[in-house]
Amino acid sequence: MLSGQRRLCMGVDIVAWSRRSTATQREELQHRLLSLLMTAAAEADTAFADWHLQPAGDGALIVLPGTIDEARTIAALLRVLSRDLARHNDTEKPECRLRARLSLGQGILRENALGYSTNVAIEVPRMLDSPALRAAIDAFPAANVAVIVADDLYRDVISHALHDLQPGQFWRVEVNVKSFRARAWVAVDDRTQGPTDPERHLGVPPSPQPVASPQPLFVPAWAGATGIPEDRRPEPHTVLAILDQWHRAAAAPLTPDEIRISISDTRPVLDTAAQFLTSGHPQAALTTLQPWLQRAPHCGPLVIATARTLLYGGNPADHTTHTRELLDWVLENCALHIHDTTEALMLRAESAYLSADFTTAEQDLRHTLGCVPSPGHEPGPLALLRLGDCLEQLARPADALTVWTQLHTLRPLNPDVLLRLGHLALAAHEPYVAETRFAKAAEALRLAPGTSMTTERDALSHALSMGRYDAALARGDRDTACRHLAEAADAAPQDPFTAAAQAVEADLRGDRPRSRIHTVTAVTRAVETPRGDIVLDRLRDQNLITQQTWQQARAAHRQSFTNPAHRQAEPRHPD
Repeated sequence: MLSGQRRLCMGVDIVAWSRRSTATQREELQHRLLSLLMTAAAEADTAFADWHLQPAGDGALIVLPGTIDEARTIAALLRVLSRDLARHNDTEKPECRLRARLSLGQGILRENALGYSTNVAIEVPRMLDSPALRAAIDAFPAANVAVIVADDLYRDVISHALHDLQPGQFWRVEVNVKSFRARAWVAVDDRTQGPTDPERHLGVPPSPQPVASPQPLFVPAWAGATGIPEDRRPEPHTVLAILDQWHRAAAAPLTPDEIRISISDTRPVLDTAAQFLTSGHPQAALTTLQPWLQRAPHCGPLVIATARTLLYGGNPADHTTHTRELLDWVLENCALHIHDTTEALMLRAESAYLSADFTTAEQDLRHTLGCVPSPGHEPGPLALLRLGDCLEQLARPADALTVWTQLHTLRPLNPDVLLRLGHLALAAHEPYVAETRFAKAAEALRLAPGTSMTTERDALSHALSMGRYDAALARGDRDTACRHLAEAADAAPQDPFTAAAQAVEADLRGDRPRSRIHTVTAVTRAVETPRGDIVLDRLRDQNLITQQTWQQARAAHRQSFTNPAHRQAEPRHPD
């Protein structure tokens, strides 16, 4: 009996088997499929007698020997099924065609009196019965076989392209069968008929995340910094008090004293506040602005500077409403210089973006671009960068690509746009193009840091390392991937996205203690991160946290970002 051994497992069944008119026809198809499997075993130089078959009507669950070359065996299975099914079907009537579905997974097996009881014994049949696999064989009528591969098996074996395996022919899907949920990869042997872009039509639905997913979100120079200590950030109650005073003053008529205040009077105040803000002291910046905001509440540049301080120096989730209120007022009530108008629009766009109001953000960014002589004039490049982000969030990646390509033409060495174009290349299954863009961005950031438009250059460096990690994985180069992951961890040791990737890599190496350490870090930090729900979902999908832990952490994350008073809530550690 098998007990605690890691094996490659396969599920196989016949398409439309139950619709065959007679028992004799069904038996003939079973025998034919069995013969094909025996041929595949012979071509892979494995003894079919060592294959453990658990029959299941129109198919079987099969456990392969532990001594096989997995890549060679999988390649032989796909080659034989495709070749011999095509030969068989060429001589049959359309209604008598033999088509097969195949599912492949790997994992620890334990055998009992009624079969197998471990995760892979559940995963393989669930994938075989998944709507994603059925949709694939239905969408490609010329195909003779459709195969679905577990995500970890795809990364460990298929992605290396050994023995003529073709990872580029697979597309990602979500498997949802009963209580089973997982990411997997699907391919068919003949795509001459059916959709030209199966990932778009049959794969994972468009994600609401930016293309840099699962990377942290980067913000241009006019938006929030993340590295400012809590004790330097404006307290929410202080902000409310200042805004309440400003509301009362702004509602009053202009006074002669306020009319006599000129731009030259406020310029030293604005410059001092800006210096405090850029040096990471937003509370001091707000304190500098406060008396002048009461003295000249109708001064547009002072109101804009206050909005900038709240967005740049505070917790954005705490102050987006206040920021937009200030900017709405100033755009409606103040006669502004073109520079102040574009800054107000840009800040309001970022405030809308952080509130997930991407349509409003897009409108303000387009208005900004309409205010400048050309996109190359400031702040046109910044507006293009964030406009692409909005379009991607609105599930319009083709429009985002157009905007980012325009920016790349204007700023060919800008690492911010190269990062985004790199991730678009990854999404298009072009890992070598992605790596070229990531590497070019990293070199530009190292040699000419002024080419970047982000205030968070360490975060950008970290993101580029994570992008190169993803690109290396997609190329099947795990050693290089792990090197880039280590670089990312050095740049941001507490980043939950990086910690989650480290947990997955340690688990793949069989280093459970190290995997657990990284998992605890990822869960704890994910709760405190606006997009940490992505991290929690990934850890659950990789079976690194239990369903109960996932539910508790998800609840804590929702509480953190719906009630700012509970922002520091932490989940229970993984079991």
